[in-house]
Formats: sequence, structure tokens, C-alpha cells
Amino acid sequence: YKEKGVFTLAKACENLKSVNCIFLGGNKNEPEFKQLQKFAENSKVIPYVKHSDVPKYIADADLLVIPNSAKDKVFAEDTSPLKLFEYMASGKKILASDVPAIKAILNEKMAWFFQADDVDDLRKKIIEALNSEDDKGMLAAREAKKYSWKERAKEILAFLDI
Repeated sequence: YKEKGVFTLAKACENLKSVNCIFLGGNKNEPEFKQLQKFAENSKVIPYVKHSDVPKYIADADLLVIPNSAKDKVFAEDTSPLKLFEYMASGKKILASDVPAIKAILNEKMAWFFQADDVDDLRKKIIEALNSEDDKGMLAAREAKKYSWKERAKEILAFLDI
């Protein structure tokens, strides 16, 4: 969806000839998905995949991107995408838009950030992250443990004073 910044990422991938961009998700019948497929001609767009297959794609990736738009308040300030926690747990490099919702979980020690909705900055940061020897992904993986279902249940029980 546009609010998730996928078109910003597609535009950034347009001129990155040495980078293979793969888009997962969506549905072939969604108008946005059809637009993305036309727009991201030099990228591979894969429609909906089973959740059980997602880890295979994550394992093959060199960089995982969360390009949330700042133009939509929900996606900028209130969202907590599950893929963020999957990405963190993977230990892979993460590049994300600098929106409050994402920065409430990630920091510069765990990920690279780009100015939300800025195609040029995103393109620049993709190259920077891919070329970096920094192991931010391992720090993100350690942080991800705080967000496991077990840890969440502990917090809820403590809140309820049970």
C-alpha cells in the first residue's frame, strides 16, 4: 500500500541497477499491486506468499527495508508492523524510514534510517547499508528478544498484577 511506502522504495530501486529489489506481499487483484508491478520493472514483485515461506526470503536478503510513509499519521506514528520484529529477529541489516513508530523500537545502533518519502535519500541509504561492514543486525536481533510473545505476556501479567 502507498501508506507503507512501497512506491517510494520502488522509485528508489529504479536506478539501482546493481541491486536486486524484491517486493513481497500484496494480492494480484489489488490495484496498488498491479501498479507496483508496472512501476518496478527492474525489480521482482511477488504476490502474496504464505507466512511460513517468508523466513526463506528474509534469509536470502542482504537488506530488509521498512519504507513507511510519513504522510499517513497511522503508519508514521501508531503502527507496529510485525515484519519489523521478524526483521529484527533475523539479524539481517535493516533500513527503515525515520518515522516515530519505527524509531520507538529501533535506533541507529540497530538499523539505518532514511528520510521518509525521500526517494533520493532512500537510494543513498540502500547503497550505504549494503556496503557497510557494520553488524547492526545482530544488535537488532538481541533487542528483538524483548518483544517475544513470552515477554509480552510477562508485561501484561505484571500490568494486571497477577
